[in-house]
Amino acid sequence: LALVFSVSIEVFILSLLTCEFIYSHNIPLISSLQGIDSNYQDFGIPTLHVILVTITLLMCTNAFLRFKLFKEKKDLFIFLIFFGYFMLVFSRGMMLLILLCILCLYLVDKNIRVKYVLYTICIVIVLCWGFGILGNLRVSGKWNNSEIILSMGKIDENPYSLLSPFYWAEEYIICSLRNLNYNIENLTPTYSIKDLLYVTLPDFISKRIMNNNVIYVKRLVGYFTSLLSARFSRIIRKKVFEKVESFG
Repeated sequence: LALVFSVSIEVFILSLLTCEFIYSHNIPLISSLQGIDSNYQDFGIPTLHVILVTITLLMCTNAFLRFKLFKEKKDLFIFLIFFGYFMLVFSRGMMLLILLCILCLYLVDKNIRVKYVLYTICIVIVLCWGFGILGNLRVSGKWNNSEIILSMGKIDENPYSLLSPFYWAEEYIICSLRNLNYNIENLTPTYSIKDLLYVTLPDFISKRIMNNNVIYVKRLVGYFTSLLSARFSRIIRKKVFEKVESFG
């Protein structure tokens, strides 16, 4: 069910998003393309930024849904404006999330056919590769240099490999499981109510009302995921990227 937002609400949200750029004196996308060091985590108006991102994400996906249902160009225009905000902020996670939502909305009324499955697989592969390319641009200023993610993940591969950008997606998926595995193997839980609240509350709340030195994992997930260890992921990547040719 698509929601209907009044024009005044959309204009109000857009004005707040504009205020974020004015407050930060920075456009992260342009800074990254110019090779200027810019920490996207410091962007925006404190506390308000998290709320705005959540609302903008909702309004962006809702605008695409309305465009899909009613074919009105106004909704497509609104979608492009809100998606453009995430591009300017250089928020890869949000852009990827929106694109995946769009993919799901597109496929929701389609009959499951082999061609749709193949299309979906191809789109996901392209998105993962693009996610890595944007990561390279943001941290090194070079689209074909994956040295930083390989170094952080302790991966012994050619940083200029054509497939190395895929490690960004791989590390984002596996890293949380490694953190969980580390916590399970090395930490002794205190069963403290305070610690429970710290790991379940959103960051923008917990870090302002509690001591952020708590070292427990920030998400409660099942114990079975710890079975996916770094060793397992290393075996998989060796099989997949065994004969990668370098470029650049």
